[in-house]
Amino acid sequence: MRRAVSISAVLVLLAAASYADANNAGQRDAPPGFAFRQDIVYGPQSERQRLDLLHATDSGAPLPVIVHIHGGGWYTGDKGGDKTFQLMRALSEAGYAVASIAYRLSDDAPFPAAIEDCKLVVRFLRAHAAEYRVDADRIGAIGASAGGHLAAMLAVTTLKDELEGTGGYDDQSSAIQAAVVVCGPTNLTVPLSTKLKDKDDPLVVRFLGGSLAEKQDEARRASPIFYVNKTTPPMFFMHSMEDKRVDPSQSTSMAEAMAKAGARFRIALIADGVHGMEIARDDSGRAAVIAFFDEYLKPPRK
Repeated sequence: MRRAVSISAVLVLLAAASYADANNAGQRDAPPGFAFRQDIVYGPQSERQRLDLLHATDSGAPLPVIVHIHGGGWYTGDKGGDKTFQLMRALSEAGYAVASIAYRLSDDAPFPAAIEDCKLVVRFLRAHAAEYRVDADRIGAIGASAGGHLAAMLAVTTLKDELEGTGGYDDQSSAIQAAVVVCGPTNLTVPLSTKLKDKDDPLVVRFLGGSLAEKQDEARRASPIFYVNKTTPPMFFMHSMEDKRVDPSQSTSMAEAMAKAGARFRIALIADGVHGMEIARDDSGRAAVIAFFDEYLKPPRK
């Protein structure tokens, strides 16, 4: 009962908004005081190891940086697109540098390659903090679906979990300070959708490089829920209650684990909506995301 009370105390129920996207092709202008750089190489192992960066160009204080991780079932997707840039611009206008990243996909490099790439990005940003005017002590992540899973893995895993990879910048930490997880899988040892019942999810099979029967250890290592402890950084879970691809229990169970561990979190269950980043792009969702990052990535006002 105590655990349920802990969850309900932070439960935010958002009404569905119109998800019509106002993107217009070609709207890639950086806000004043920012530069938009594309296809920055962050690693030596794959052409996929590239990122786009909106970063400050003025001489003010370094900005906290948010890593945007695309979805696509771990086997498809990319860092670009007008919708992604619209979100990047909104975050930059709120006072953040934003790095939208590509990473190795499961058909070419199954687990743990994708999470290794995400960790490499964080180390890369810390190593180049002065060049890009980012605050190495204030790094967050946001992702939806598979990207949400990877954002959660960034938050919950540490050096001892042996998921750093061999991409370089080993003198830098891959730790982040906050994460927003939108419709993200958090437990790969169980079906992601009730439609699957006891069947293996084909996307999880591709990601792990084999069936759950063959990859039990990998499935557990790839599941954020098994890493949660009291030192886990703050996380914000957003999930549509109508999500047919990743069941909302993937977020509520993770929130329960965070509550039990004494870690800080928020959870927003959207009364209506879709699977993916759309629920964080409408006005209310975007405002909730920015408010969360403001609380945990910006220094308190004096």
